Amino acid sequence: YTDSDANGEYSLYLPAGQFQVYAQRGEMYGIQYYDHVNSPLDAEIIEVNGDIGGIDFDLVTQNQNYDNFISGMITDSGEPPLYQVMAVAVSSDQDWVETAEVTASGYYQLANLPSNEYYVIAVSAEAPPTYYNDVLDFEDATPVVIANSSVEDIDIHLNSSEGYGVLNMSGFVSDSNDDPVSNTAVIFLGSDGNVANFALT
Repeated sequence: YTDSDANGEYSLYLPAGQFQVYAQRGEMYGIQYYDHVNSPLDAEIIEVNGDIGGIDFDLVTQNQNYDNFISGMITDSGEPPLYQVMAVAVSSDQDWVETAEVTASGYYQLANLPSNEYYVIAVSAEAPPTYYNDVLDFEDATPVVIANSSVEDIDIHLNSSEGYGVLNMSGFVSDSNDDPVSNTAVIFLGSDGNVANFALT
């Protein structure tokens, strides 16, 4: 990571690869992913194989303040993850999205939430997106209801992939109109039900 200078400009040195990038500045502004979205689930994946510019952000002041929050612990094999994880709350009407970084201890707090029903998701490059209560499928997720109060102990246990093989499997994810669908998790489960590997479109 890096900090922007007095002119709002920044520069990062990266290895070749695919990345998501976000900007954050205190509690006054919400996290913003490139290209101008609030969640890693909607973020554009940037292919870096040379110098690249124009990865700009326009941070928006949070004009509405709510005292409600959702908090909990995110773990992998019973321990805090040794990799970065983001916690995301999406309202059931998809009208409100809040994102927060998970701390080194595994704790997260999704603040500034208006009363609504939310789906909470743990998102990482090392484990498939996992919904509360520890499910991979949105239809099996348990919503969290905020009714002018905060909700704690919304814990998520990640199921990171077991490892990598030498053979490649690839394909294409599209909608009913044959248009490509981005940021979709394709999850490979072993015969024991554990995640063998996963990929994001």
